[in-house]
Amino acid sequence: MAIVMDYVTIEALMGDTSKIDLIEDRRVGGALLTLCADSLSRKGYPVTKTIFASIGLMMQRDKPFRVVRTPEARNADADRLPLGSPPFYVDELFLPDSILGPLMNTYNSLINIPERKEGVVNTIPQAVAIGRQVECSTLMFVLVGGVNVPVGKGIGTSTPNGSLTTGIQTLQGVSQLSMMFYILDAKSGDIIWDDRKHVTGGVVYPDKILRTAADLLGALP
Repeated sequence: MAIVMDYVTIEALMGDTSKIDLIEDRRVGGALLTLCADSLSRKGYPVTKTIFASIGLMMQRDKPFRVVRTPEARNADADRLPLGSPPFYVDELFLPDSILGPLMNTYNSLINIPERKEGVVNTIPQAVAIGRQVECSTLMFVLVGGVNVPVGKGIGTSTPNGSLTTGIQTLQGVSQLSMMFYILDAKSGDIIWDDRKHVTGGVVYPDKILRTAADLLGALP
């Protein structure tokens, strides 16, 4: 099995532009990948590959963000950070257009499938190409999006966030976390198992993200 992940968290700023901390996203996303692999292995699902495939691949392309790319930049004033647009990172395995397109289509198809129903099997044909690319017959897709809204900004305002399509729609001044897990047969594209969780309010911090993931993984048969 290969785990393929898109992960992004946004910090809403007091102005019209929000911030992406790529250093923190890589750190927490890496911890999440390890948690998923360890949990699956304990349940008898051997994981041979973990791939941090992308950061913000499903976000709107025309929305600029202040981007932290180096440890030194984490202490800089937000208005001094360079602007950047999604996606903020794509693993080299998926950079060719011939596979980046199927990856985006797979993400889009997954986040738009209805909640699973007994006896109904949903199929994502585009996932077959991803399976061939990573050379695995079973795939787990992990799609995570979070938005942190400062208390002052969340009072009576809407927060621009690029309309994350990974489960977080237009945000109305409140912090949110969306996490979706899918396990697919990469030979057919059939979804074997899926679960998701959306959390609203509070602060989206690393322990909260990892606890949410642990809760979802705990429900995996």
